[in-house]
Amino acid sequence: MNPESWGFIGTLFGAIVGAGSSIITTLINSKNAIRIQNEIDKNNREERFREFQRNNLLKLQDKLSEVIRLIARADLEDIKHFKNTKEWGTGMLSPEVDNELGMGIRQLSIMTERIDNSELREDVIKLSAQIGKWMIGKTNEESLAISITLLENFDELMKKLGTILRATY
Repeated sequence: MNPESWGFIGTLFGAIVGAGSSIITTLINSKNAIRIQNEIDKNNREERFREFQRNNLLKLQDKLSEVIRLIARADLEDIKHFKNTKEWGTGMLSPEVDNELGMGIRQLSIMTERIDNSELREDVIKLSAQIGKWMIGKTNEESLAISITLLENFDELMKKLGTILRATY
């Protein structure tokens, strides 16, 4: 073979090897770019989830405090009625307290179902059940005992909620 043919074959071979290297490099880079983008997407989803949980727990803290405050107001109304009539549980709450308490309990229920942490969710459900027991207390003494237990459990729940919230940052 003459030298021009060998030169042509060498050039052709070099072009094929160069193109092949370029194609393989592009495939590797594309695969890495897809993997990196998937990781970014996964991290973004996880961050949105953490942010949703954090916001829900912050709202839950506020709503729990509000409901406990409303229970205290309702207790005062019940005690006032009891002093006047000597009958427990026969008085009606003021429309303002009744409406706010009802709305607060409904909102607590919604927020509770959005809690990812199953242990915390169960604790909130237990506290809500105690609120229900308080609402149907038959005597002043029974309601007072439930209120004391409710406040103790509220304090413990708020501590746990704070711990879980701090872990979301």
